[in-house]
Amino acid sequence: MYNRHFKQILKEANLPDITLYGLRHTCATILMAAGVNPKIVSERLGHSGVSITLDTYSHVLPGMQEQATLELENLLFSDPDTEDISHPIRTPANLKGFLEMSTIPKNPLFTGASERT
Repeated sequence: MYNRHFKQILKEANLPDITLYGLRHTCATILMAAGVNPKIVSERLGHSGVSITLDTYSHVLPGMQEQATLELENLLFSDPDTEDISHPIRTPANLKGFLEMSTIPKNPLFTGASERT
């Protein structure tokens, strides 16, 4: 019944013939490609876990890896004093604090061993 009404709406709106499932898949693909958090996409789709979403829509992720690399490079290596600061971490104080938070603490199991030798 829903499909019949849906097809009629598509026809009246001069839209291409697509199934409800196809529309759902298209929506998820667009959201993932736009960089929406996979957890949010998973919740919208009603998946029981984010792993289902990531497994199903992993074809969108390769380009996202390159984008993540470029974003990290931009955050870490561009000059926040001369370039547009559009991200909250890009202010010099925040970047310094973030980098300090990101340092790996010394492991007490290894510090004693290096001091003994």
